[in-house]
Amino acid sequence: MCKSMSDIKEPGRKYAFIPECDVRGYNWGSWVLRPVTGNWADAFAIWHRGRSTNFGFVDGHVGKRSWQSQNLVDWCYLALDEPSKFNFTRQPSGEEEIADFRWALTGYAYKSLTGDLNMY
Repeated sequence: MCKSMSDIKEPGRKYAFIPECDVRGYNWGSWVLRPVTGNWADAFAIWHRGRSTNFGFVDGHVGKRSWQSQNLVDWCYLALDEPSKFNFTRQPSGEEEIADFRWALTGYAYKSLTGDLNMY
């Protein structure tokens, strides 16, 4: 975990804010990606015609990611629409979702990793 701005390399490529979708209210103010174990840990909000999410980057700019994987989009909507059926971790599967996970991982601001990222 990064504890100061100087820990973050390439602040124009690392995001600091992402709208989360946790209707339970457990994780208000946070969103988690598990880079070492290689899975999604929280759903995020999907906007803009149902396929994209805005990201606030460390350098202050905002960008939008259009997700490639329909399974990932459906998982995020399930958190909102049917939270009792939702599992808050997800292993990326399929070429499109793995590409989405790789994109999310490259922008995730972490200090160091110990896992094998070659699987992504």
